[in-house]
Amino acid sequence: KQGEIFDITRLELNGSESPASPLESPASAMPGNLHDRESSEEGVVDDRLSQAAELDQVEVTRARMPQPDPLQAILEAAKGHPFVVVGARPPGENEALSLGELQDRLIKESASDVLAVVQEEGPPPSPVKRILVPVNSLEFSMAAGDVAASLAQAHDAELVLFHVRRSQVDSFFWQERQHQELLEAGYHLLRELKFRVERLGVQSRECVRVGKDPGKEILKQLRRESYQWVVMGASVSPSEAGLQLGSPIEAVLTQARVPTLLLVTHPTSGTKAPHE
Repeated sequence: KQGEIFDITRLELNGSESPASPLESPASAMPGNLHDRESSEEGVVDDRLSQAAELDQVEVTRARMPQPDPLQAILEAAKGHPFVVVGARPPGENEALSLGELQDRLIKESASDVLAVVQEEGPPPSPVKRILVPVNSLEFSMAAGDVAASLAQAHDAELVLFHVRRSQVDSFFWQERQHQELLEAGYHLLRELKFRVERLGVQSRECVRVGKDPGKEILKQLRRESYQWVVMGASVSPSEAGLQLGSPIEAVLTQARVPTLLLVTHPTSGTKAPHE
């Protein structure tokens, strides 16, 4: 959409050994008729990548790597790429947080940022009209806002920049006194992100809520309006046990049932980055 060069590598694991080669046009690259190919998941992938390859500023290549460990093949192929994009299905509500064994390992071990597309099986999503972007003050959360802005630009969709200010005060008097201060601080934070996304000409609006549980507040917002996507940022450390993404993200993935784009980065220092 922005007219920039965009390289896509399609990595086929455990295939026949051959060097990376350009993906050809749909007519010559994919055998069989269109109806037969669309009846399989691989046919859908072939069609979508072929359409992308027809764009002047996009180059799609195919790399076949026969390796017993798919993760190591992906990590090797990802060197020099700023993003690794992986699909996943949402975890169960009463299960330990996991996007899949391979996805979890990739998120934790990849040197590149991982963009996880979390979506249930089913019909294609509705046209994208509104995207919710829950953010905090950390850079990985702001970076997810940048991703959301590009997505909104491509679909001419509205961004709702959403922030929850925590309040642990129980006294009603102090809650009222603190409420306005918390709202002002929240809108100040969102104005910074709004400035970043407006350079793309994206329509956006800000929304701040005060509450004790950010995850619950995000779920309430998803019920207030119709959203086709949620875009969130997270940070993980390889030393953490399991997949630890923070309770707000876990709430969205297990309860919202809205397609979610999750941009996962790694801390640049030895300290553990907060999740909320």
